[in-house]
Amino acid sequence: MLDADSADGQVKLSKVQADRITAWDKLEQAFTAQLPLETTITEVVKGGLISSIFGIRGFIPASQVDLRFVEELQPFVGQTVQVIPIEIDREKQKAVLSRKQLLAQERAAKEKELFAKLTVGQNITGKVSRLANFGAFVDVGGIDGLIHISDLSWQRVKTPQEVVNVGDEVTVVVLKVDPEAKKLSLSLKDLERDPWYATVETLAVGTVLTGTVSKLAKFGAFVELQKGVEGLVHISEMAERRVTSPEEIVNVGQQVAVKILAIDKENKRIALSIAQAEQDKERAEFSDYLSTQAPSTGVTLGDKFGHLFKRED
Repeated sequence: MLDADSADGQVKLSKVQADRITAWDKLEQAFTAQLPLETTITEVVKGGLISSIFGIRGFIPASQVDLRFVEELQPFVGQTVQVIPIEIDREKQKAVLSRKQLLAQERAAKEKELFAKLTVGQNITGKVSRLANFGAFVDVGGIDGLIHISDLSWQRVKTPQEVVNVGDEVTVVVLKVDPEAKKLSLSLKDLERDPWYATVETLAVGTVLTGTVSKLAKFGAFVELQKGVEGLVHISEMAERRVTSPEEIVNVGQQVAVKILAIDKENKRIALSIAQAEQDKERAEFSDYLSTQAPSTGVTLGDKFGHLFKRED
């Protein structure tokens, strides 16, 4: 016959054993149904975290702590977090848990909900999360959308850092939504009208103005007329004589007088001529010259500058 102390000890032991059985039952049920459970982080060990879940010692591998690998685990100690059991072995008293998988599920549900609300042309606000050579990623409520470098500005951009930095809050326009591929294309420049059109409205065909040579190509030279607005001087319009290379006439950075030959708004192209600008200048100079001469000189435009009137484009 057991004495009172022994009986009390047996009862306490039986309750502890019963609680552990119940705890393992709950863990196995959660593992089967992939249900989230709360666990409290107690310490950092090699390779991960130790936690207490229903009084059972659980292990969260470092790779399962967050969506991205976390190097410094100490701040998690003392926190109560939600996890999903990913490996349960009652006999070996092994319980491996994952916070990452639960976060991934939550993110997927959030992404699905957000993608359903997004429409092309919509303006949304987000925060620049990271930069790449080809553009900037913007977090818009849990989804990372991409602003391609060509959609950052109406001006030419060599690197995204010229326009945005990580942490910047930006308003962007939705260009494309692809829920299946989980891709979101955004634009920063489309928030405003292309300034090219506003500038071009101030230009007129036949006008002669001064611009700066911005770059050279085999077929001619590009001349910046105003900021962000360039025109092309085709090699055939660089001089009256035959030109084999643009470098024979101009250099990058050089200021030149050009005549506007055509403006194609649909394709955003402006045709320019250095040769015809020079001809217009010579005509004007000769007209001034004639106005200072006596009528009896008998000099005509054909006598002095006939070559200028061979092309009247």
